[in-house]
Amino acid sequence: MKNLMTFAFVFMAAFAVAQNNDSDVDIVGNDNEVDVMQSGNSNTSIADIVSDGNIVSVDQLGLFNGSYVGAFLSSDDNEVTVNQDGGANGSAVLLTRRSDNNDVSVSQLGGFNLSGVRIHARSDDNEVVVSQDGLFNASGVRVARSSDANGVDVEQVGSANASGIVVRRGSDGNFNEALQVGNLNLGLQSMTRSDDNYVSQWQVGNRNINAIEMWRSNGNIVIGADSFGNRNITLTGYYMSDDNVSYANQFGNRNFNSLSLYDSDVNSINQTQIGNRNESVIDLAGSDFNTIEQEQGWLAFGVFPIYDSYRTSSFIGVYGSDNNNVYQTAWESRNTSQVTALVNSDGNFVDNYSDFSRGSDNTVLAGGSDGNAILSWQDSSLRSSALTVLAGSDDNTVQTYQWFDEESQSNTVLLNSDANDVYTDQGG
Repeated sequence: MKNLMTFAFVFMAAFAVAQNNDSDVDIVGNDNEVDVMQSGNSNTSIADIVSDGNIVSVDQLGLFNGSYVGAFLSSDDNEVTVNQDGGANGSAVLLTRRSDNNDVSVSQLGGFNLSGVRIHARSDDNEVVVSQDGLFNASGVRVARSSDANGVDVEQVGSANASGIVVRRGSDGNFNEALQVGNLNLGLQSMTRSDDNYVSQWQVGNRNINAIEMWRSNGNIVIGADSFGNRNITLTGYYMSDDNVSYANQFGNRNFNSLSLYDSDVNSINQTQIGNRNESVIDLAGSDFNTIEQEQGWLAFGVFPIYDSYRTSSFIGVYGSDNNNVYQTAWESRNTSQVTALVNSDGNFVDNYSDFSRGSDNTVLAGGSDGNAILSWQDSSLRSSALTVLAGSDDNTVQTYQWFDEESQSNTVLLNSDANDVYTDQGG
């Protein structure tokens, strides 16, 4: 009995020691290796690096643990690994003041975890990987103040997670990727005054929100603002940003896709929705020489359709925007609506396709808009309609083609509009 009591006392003492511990490591020197291991709850680990070529590893097992690693004053070529297994843990990593070529890896397993990474003040060529597996996790990455050519990779598996990547203040040439697998997730990427960055954001699941915005940022590539699932929302905004390339894809049903361009020129935008009951809205205001491609319709393997779509709708609004190319397609669709509105916009080219469709509506409205070319194609379709209305608009060309159609209609209305060329070709 005495031995048993002694064992119980030692065990309880060891358990108590494993909680509320603090580890503080300061590295002023090169090529050091530091391992911190904490097991239990409410532990804290702090590591500050002011040197090069160090390896820092922090492992925490339990709940309510915190880890902080900072690299300062031209601390280069360091390797930082943080592993937290449990729940409600927090990790913070700071790379600042010309700290370059560092590798940072943060892994959190469990729920209600927080991860924050900040790359700051001319810190370049760093690699950051954040992995979270569980529910209600949040990750934030901030790249700022002329920090260039950094790589950021965030992966979240679970539901109700949030990921945010912010690049600002002249941080160029960064490579940012985010992947979320699960439901009810929020993904956000924002760029301000930062050029030539690569952005990729993927979501697999239902009822997710995928948002990307650009403020005064040029020459960026957005590939993979993609959602796979149902009832997802994708929001993309360009504000005073030029020469960007953007792809946004949604695969599933009842999804919503919104794109806004304000005072943004020479951008190339491609948006695709595959599925049923999807909705897309694109707005251009004071934006010129952009190319917009909006596609809704079938999923195909090569030229062989796998399935068609139905009850989709798309709207493209062009306001005070000139010399844009706008393409809308809805192949092999049923009960689809396509609407394009031009207001005080000149010299635009609008091309609408709804071939091989049934009950599709193609509408173009132009007010105070001159010198535009508007084409509507509804080939091999059934019970389709095309409507073009020009009000106070001059020198426009309107062409409607309905070949091999049955029970289709075409109407063109001119109100106070002069010198327009209207051509309709129906056969079927």
